[in-house]
Amino acid sequence: MNLRGPVGKLQKNANRFYVQLAQRFIENPLIRDAWSIMAQDLERQEASLKALRPSFWKQLKKQEKSLQRAIAESYRLIANRHDALSALPLHDCFLRTLELEEPITLNVYLPLILELRNHWTEPALDFYVLVNAHITRIARLIQSVSGDPALIQKCGDLLQKFEKESQAPEVEPVVISARKRKSRKVVRRLAAPLRKSRNVRRSLSAVKRGAKPLTKRRKPLLKDIKIARGRVRR
Repeated sequence: MNLRGPVGKLQKNANRFYVQLAQRFIENPLIRDAWSIMAQDLERQEASLKALRPSFWKQLKKQEKSLQRAIAESYRLIANRHDALSALPLHDCFLRTLELEEPITLNVYLPLILELRNHWTEPALDFYVLVNAHITRIARLIQSVSGDPALIQKCGDLLQKFEKESQAPEVEPVVISARKRKSRKVVRRLAAPLRKSRNVRRSLSAVKRGAKPLTKRRKPLLKDIKIARGRVRR
């Protein structure tokens, strides 16, 4: 299954979410325009991924199942948050926005960016800039309007985690050459205690069985001789 279609559909639904938020605050030009710009961010993100070659999407087979689960979860969040948007206060709209953006950014966009880095550096940078600008825009709006430290911290954590993981250096697998493996075996062999070979152990046991028992050493004869002492004549 090609993930290009599901990702594009997810972005269209997220775009409608921001359009509805803009309509919710149509009487507040500042908030309305902010939501409208975020809806345009989703359009740019969709166009950026749509311009990728089909070969890129074919290389995502290993991550296909995890991405499908993340997309399905994001669909569910969008569907649940479309209801009763017209009656929500601004603070709750901010909260729902972060609850939606966090799984899309970290579970859908981030794997795509990391895969793009391996083969297409320029498209990866373009898409990274679009996503980063979108989250930064949300963070600035929440920071300037919400007045909720917990909400501001949550948005800042999302932006920081996205920047850190998307720019982390790629860890290459360590390959041990045959020469190094051989030298390690030699070192382990020298460090191990010496063991007698099977043939040596057999020869030693045979010698022990065929050897005659040592005779007990006799006591010295001089000990049994008594010399008679005579009187000295004067």
